[in-house]
Amino acid sequence: MKLSTFFATVAVAFADIVADDVCVSNGQEVSCDAASTQPIVRSGRPEVDRELNQERRYSDLKAMAEKLWKKNGLDGDDAFDERKYWAYGCHCYLLGDRPMTEMGMGRPKDALDTKCKAYKECQRCVRKNHGDECIGEFVAYMWKWTNKKGYFCRTKRSWIVPTRAFRVR
Repeated sequence: MKLSTFFATVAVAFADIVADDVCVSNGQEVSCDAASTQPIVRSGRPEVDRELNQERRYSDLKAMAEKLWKKNGLDGDDAFDERKYWAYGCHCYLLGDRPMTEMGMGRPKDALDTKCKAYKECQRCVRKNHGDECIGEFVAYMWKWTNKKGYFCRTKRSWIVPTRAFRVR
């Protein structure tokens, strides 16, 4: 069984149980007071570590998307399905070695593609301000959906790549 299949399965199961106002990092519920830069378990092989980290970032992004769709009343046939939305339009999660941060090209197709473009532009600003290695595929972050505000928010010791840009209104 491929490692990516395992993590994709975990992400699907995890998204259904992520409660509101609970902090999440690396696909796991964590204390909101925990530092977001805690090291991830290392295998001792850099190429395996990088793949594992990317899978965890992917599971966080997927869980966020599933939560967002559910919060907007989209479930059943309308629920988030990564096969439908990843690689959608010109700017959504592109297929490649930097799918979360690789910039798209051209004019967005519609409102969803416009949100994906805003997400990627935020990622670009983060890289500009914090260096080329500070991208969603490599850096752990902590996120939570806050019921009080109705969107994903920053946690005490963490910044989250584009919470407001990615939310649907």
